[in-house]
Amino acid sequence: MRRSWLVLLAILMLLGAFSLSLAQTTDEPPDTDAPDQEVGAPVEPGDEEGQEPALPAEDVEEAGEGEEEPAMEAPGDEEISAGDELAGEEVAAEETELEEPGLGTPGGGLVLPRPNQVEVFDVPNDGGAGLGVLWYWDGATSAQTRIYIEVKSSPELLDEYRLTDDEWNRLSRELDALEADLRDILPVRNAARAETVELDIALRKAIADESPEAARLRREYWQKQIVENERMQTRRDKLWDRLQRRTGRSSAGDDRLPLLEKYQAFRYLEAAFAQGEWISTNIANVNPEMIETKADYPDLFGLDPEEADKLYAAVNSLRAVNPAAIGEELFVNAEARYDYQAPNTVSIPLTPGVHYDLRMVVMEGELIQTHDLGGAATRTNYLDRSKLNNLIFAAVFAALILSAIAIARRNPKMFIRRISGLEAVDEAIGRATEMGKPVLYLCGLDPLSTLPTIAAVNILGRVARRIADYDSDLLVPCRDPVVLTVAQEVVKEGYIDAGRPDAYREDNIFFVTDDQFSYTAATCGIMMREKPAANFFMGYYYAESLLLAETGASTGAIQIAGTDALHQLPFFITTCDYTLIGEELYAASAYLSREPMLLGSLKGQDIGKAMVMLLIILQTLFFIISANWNWLRMLVEPL
Repeated sequence: MRRSWLVLLAILMLLGAFSLSLAQTTDEPPDTDAPDQEVGAPVEPGDEEGQEPALPAEDVEEAGEGEEEPAMEAPGDEEISAGDELAGEEVAAEETELEEPGLGTPGGGLVLPRPNQVEVFDVPNDGGAGLGVLWYWDGATSAQTRIYIEVKSSPELLDEYRLTDDEWNRLSRELDALEADLRDILPVRNAARAETVELDIALRKAIADESPEAARLRREYWQKQIVENERMQTRRDKLWDRLQRRTGRSSAGDDRLPLLEKYQAFRYLEAAFAQGEWISTNIANVNPEMIETKADYPDLFGLDPEEADKLYAAVNSLRAVNPAAIGEELFVNAEARYDYQAPNTVSIPLTPGVHYDLRMVVMEGELIQTHDLGGAATRTNYLDRSKLNNLIFAAVFAALILSAIAIARRNPKMFIRRISGLEAVDEAIGRATEMGKPVLYLCGLDPLSTLPTIAAVNILGRVARRIADYDSDLLVPCRDPVVLTVAQEVVKEGYIDAGRPDAYREDNIFFVTDDQFSYTAATCGIMMREKPAANFFMGYYYAESLLLAETGASTGAIQIAGTDALHQLPFFITTCDYTLIGEELYAASAYLSREPMLLGSLKGQDIGKAMVMLLIILQTLFFIISANWNWLRMLVEPL
């Protein structure tokens, strides 16, 4: 054992000696041509070859006397201090050629980049009118560079928002009526708010001290908060909604601004123009590194545009300042009279048919340069050609659905994939009839405005008709009053269609409560008392899903569930006999009724989905084999 350790130690020593000798041989040999120098002698500055000897400090000062260092001046553009008002002073850009000084020149320093090869043009905009700006940088940008695009003020722009005499009289009348109605509301609400704050502080202290006064303070707190504060705030909001309706658009097709917004835009623009000749836009304080290029907008410039690396920015709104910035008010004493607080800035969309002159402000540190970009007139874009692919897809899908409906009318036995949960509906209802027990049907916990609840109510109508045919009982406890009313009508119609209107019992479709777990507890109690033979859980569910399904399973009932709530599907799959997953819930109505309209719509949607899947597969294959697939990208790329 000792011998093996000695051999290993000898090998390690040999390896160490070899590596040391290898390191010594790889070092650069000494320069034999260099003059001899005493080891350890200090090297004086300037002794190195090719370097001039440094002057003492006194000599430097004497040599610098009488020589004036040339001041650094940014070529081509005027520079101003960053502390000046950016919106209040116009900085004129010189049109001379940029000539960046060399690094070794006495005047060399920071030169801001400037836009080059600028193009300004009208672009489609979902919010109205817009202007596009394309440019290259002449010079390098940095992480500290910021750019602003501003619009030159003009009387025409301000006149677009100026109120006529009739409009002003109309707005004044409505504001006077609003002020009169708010006189009895605002003092009560403001007093309730102040008392609520005081009660909240006292309540927290009483709870911390475990005082018996906590219960009384809690009642007083909610009395002030809910009964007085929130009630008065609701009345105030309704009065403001009335003002918006009366001073708003005259018709649904009227594209004019409401009078209040129009007046606000006018005063804000007026304040912005009073501060300076230029006004900010939505392109403000932007890092050039975050600006996209033409290649990022295939909907505007195509998939392979010329000059794809050219920078692009869209100007679609103005940023106007509050009139308080120039010592004025939007309305005199507006907060006390109308409970209105004007925002610091507002975004005003560009107006179609107006010519806008643009400039770009480039800022870095304390340096600011401005550059005229030119101008263009905006126009109303009635047709956005970049969205033509959406129109194509909509037309194709509509044709598929209409064709499928026509085929379903000729062939009502059109094939639909078998859904085991829906096949078991007749079995569950038949079992309930044989056992003489009712069927329990739940429509979920969401209101009728949601898709799962609408689908659940549609299925309820089909199930009610089958139950009427089998002469069984149906129980439908509801959480929402609107769902209750609709469910009663749907069940009644199902019994009438089955020819059994006398068997319909309105009391079997009843309201329980709108509280989540109170409703769950009541429904579980019904299951334990009535022992239904079949339970249907359709619609959208939350944390109560497992409680309901477990209780139903304990009674031995056949359970069929259907939901698109992803988090609740595992519980239903585990505890129910059959589960409709996702879109199967929406297909159930067509599956049970076999109506041509529903069947055709379902079949057409399935064909459309298959086409989309085929396009995805083709796009993947073309990408893998590096084929020319631009036509496919242009068709399916979301725009």
